Formats: sequence, structure tokens, C-alpha cells
Amino acid sequence: MSDHGGQHDDWFRHSPEEGLPQHEHAGHVNTTTIGLTLLVIVFGVLGTVILLSMYYVSYTTTLKAERQEGTQSAAEYLAYRDNAERALSSFGWADRNAGKVNVPIDRAMDEVVAYYNRPGRHARAAWHGPSREAARAPGGSGSIAMEASRSDD
Repeated sequence: MSDHGGQHDDWFRHSPEEGLPQHEHAGHVNTTTIGLTLLVIVFGVLGTVILLSMYYVSYTTTLKAERQEGTQSAAEYLAYRDNAERALSSFGWADRNAGKVNVPIDRAMDEVVAYYNRPGRHARAAWHGPSREAARAPGGSGSIAMEASRSDD
């Protein structure tokens, strides 16, 4: 009871219509039930995590196995590679009407090297960048002149 200027609060008093006084709610806690409930929740969560991780591993393993390339799916590539190797290592017509032929790549490389190693010829790459004079000009206008000549011999 609190004292407010000599007056008492009557909020805690029960009327006769209410019957017997009520028992205290949660006055007697059953710790065994609470403990068992906690254990069920903990083991339920652990079981769910374990089951989900097992499903994830199973799913990803199956997915990797489906996507993994084996010798069956490599047949198209192997056929392409064999055709390319055959074309690079044999003589044949590339375009008979245009007079173009296939030459084995090793022989073609040797002929290109021999062509550039002829007496009186030096190998040089054609320069297609800015002219050397424009690059050396002091205080140039900022424009870059391009080489117009091209050596195709």
C-alpha cells in the first residue's frame, strides 16, 4: 500500500464477485520442462544445419559432375583439332579458282625466313606510327603526322 496524503489506493483489492483469490502466475517454474524444451530447440537447429549442409554438398557434387567435361563431350573439339593439324601439316588447295594452296606450316615459316634473309635484303617492319620528325619537333603543334608509305615487298 502506498500512502498518498493519507489516502489508500484500492486497486489491489478484490470484490466478492471475483471469487477466491487467484494463484500467482509462474510462481512455480518447472525447470525440467524448460530445460527439455531448450534441448529440443538446440538439437533441432543443429539437425537442420547438418541436414542442409549435407544437401548442399550432395547438390554441388551432382552439379559439378554434370558440368564436368569428359571425353564424351570432347569429341567435337578433338575432331576440330585433328582437322586443323591436318590442314597445317599437308599440301592441298585452299581455293583452286584463286590459285591458293595450303602449305605445311613448318615449310611456310622456313620460306618466309628465307625470303627475308635473301642477299641484299634486310628485314624491317613497316612503321605506321607518328613520323620521327614530328616527334622530335620542338614545340610542335600537337598534331601527329602519319607515315603514308607502306612496304609490302
